Amino acid sequence: MTGEYWTLTKAHQALARRQLSARELAEAHLQQIHAHNSQLRAFLYINEDILQLAQEQDKKRAQGSFLPPLAGLPIAIKDLFHTKDMPTTYGSRYFAHHQPLADAPSVARLRELGALLIGKTHLHEFAFGTTSENIHYGHVRNPWNRSKIAGGSSGGSAVALASGMSLAALGTDTGGSVRIPAALTGTVGLKPSFGLISKEGVFPLAPSLDHVGPMTLSVDDAAWMLSLLTASSHEQAMRMSPDDHPYLPYSLPEPIRAGVIRPYFFDRCHPGVVDKITSLLRVLETRWLKRIDLSLSGLERVQEYQRVLITTEAYALHRQRLQENDSLFGDDVRDRLNSAKSLSAIEFLDALHFQKEFTAEMTEKFAIVDVLVMPTVPIPATDIGQSKVFVGSHEMPVRSLLNRNTQPFNFTGLPALSIPVGLLDGLPVGLQLVGPLGSERKLLSIGKFIEEAVQWNPLAPMHRA
Repeated sequence: MTGEYWTLTKAHQALARRQLSARELAEAHLQQIHAHNSQLRAFLYINEDILQLAQEQDKKRAQGSFLPPLAGLPIAIKDLFHTKDMPTTYGSRYFAHHQPLADAPSVARLRELGALLIGKTHLHEFAFGTTSENIHYGHVRNPWNRSKIAGGSSGGSAVALASGMSLAALGTDTGGSVRIPAALTGTVGLKPSFGLISKEGVFPLAPSLDHVGPMTLSVDDAAWMLSLLTASSHEQAMRMSPDDHPYLPYSLPEPIRAGVIRPYFFDRCHPGVVDKITSLLRVLETRWLKRIDLSLSGLERVQEYQRVLITTEAYALHRQRLQENDSLFGDDVRDRLNSAKSLSAIEFLDALHFQKEFTAEMTEKFAIVDVLVMPTVPIPATDIGQSKVFVGSHEMPVRSLLNRNTQPFNFTGLPALSIPVGLLDGLPVGLQLVGPLGSERKLLSIGKFIEEAVQWNPLAPMHRA
């Protein structure tokens, strides 16, 4: 792997032109895993069997046989998805030896399309956290600075991308778990509209808020992955190439109306993050973006109501396991689950009522804007083990600050895309784009415009060829 880094779409083209073999690509990514995984903890399980599959695919390609669209491309799977040939621990001791009998449908789709499923990526225990610090299997570390968190809960998937261990990955997102690690590692993370990608065969955290989404090295890759994962049939997916699929980014009429909601999404941010985002918006305003300032009531209440929904639903799922042996849970996850005991049915119903009203009010904003823009995460990656951080004169818990800007879009189910836009003190900063339900193609198209303006290299410096 020399020269420019590979993306999913670039590697697909190189394989098709026989500039690269599947075996070479698999070996290169496995080599990165063997060299760095012991420090970064991106993977919990590594699938060496892909070398044999890659060799078989190379043989078929040499014979001129038809190959499915993802043939030869290494893709990682968050260890929350069931895999029939790899252990699935959910990042927990409770399921340390768990082996599912069947793939999750999303995993099965990737397998049918020829993907080299390179392994299962590390995560926050039961996906219930924003840092991917895990006392059972070690903390996931950020390849941009190994003393920093990678974000969570899909931290291993993001690190696998940023360190050259995989070309794409599957993640889940209940309060920001795809977008937070994408932002903190300089990669792309898409949380689609609620329910767009099947959650079957994926261990739940809070079913009413859980989303499945692709994590990639480019917007084009995220768009292609979304098309493949949402195709109505196997036959339709088999015909989808990187330059011909339903979510392919397209040229939008100018100007693009970008809504900026202040103060909420900017008032608890590191000043450097605010400067990075506002400077980018000023540059884009000179080209094709029209900024529209907006206000939205109720944002300050979202985190508390979302906490009510998540903890209640998660506790209902784990109650029996907690009663059987709560010592198998990490302290942070156990405490968070048990906090549901103090909640009442009235509080849960109040949260549902507020969710309905807030979603309607937010949806109305898209009558006057095409997209909402904001920092994905208000701060750059914090130190591993750090529980609080100062933002201005405010000392805040790291966990609640990390998901402050992402939770509202699980709460509403709206699609949200995080793309990297620069560095602050050597650490990536992400921009979040949000659209109305079903607007993924427009969102990805806007994301690609910005990506082209930024010209970002998603591989952490020490992992570049």
